[in-house]
Amino acid sequence: MPQIGNASGSTGGRAANELAAILAECQGARRSVFLFGSEQREIYRLREVVAKGFPELRLAGICDADFDGPASREIVAHIAGSRPDTVIVDMPRRDFLRFARDHASDLPGSALVNLPGGFCRHLRAVDRPRVGRRFALPRFLRSAADGGGLLRIVLGQALRGTSPRGR
Repeated sequence: MPQIGNASGSTGGRAANELAAILAECQGARRSVFLFGSEQREIYRLREVVAKGFPELRLAGICDADFDGPASREIVAHIAGSRPDTVIVDMPRRDFLRFARDHASDLPGSALVNLPGGFCRHLRAVDRPRVGRRFALPRFLRSAADGGGLLRIVLGQALRGTSPRGR
């Protein structure tokens, strides 16, 4: 029987952090991962982001959950055929519980982890600009600040008499 976890209590950036932590753990342990859930464009974008951010991770496969009703036997057979060590699912809690109840036995040896909304949150966290000392400044003000820094250096050198002078 696979290990089943549900991180449905996650809110905000915590689900994104949980996904990154799970991916890093799987990469370090050399466990293969299958990503299942979300919409088609999100899952394909996530595959690119994961490949770039976790280059050593063995990605067994991906499958969107852009369909109505429960997962079909064909989808579960596709997931099982890739023989993943971990299946990370992005579904509402109720749908995940039904999926785990109906198909956990079809995925022997695979850990099932649910992160409702985690794929989308992870993509938003990756696309968000990095927090830095100029986080709140718009681009044109950052350019002005960089120019001001250069001006400060040049003026400081001129006042100290150490600036290079043209001949």
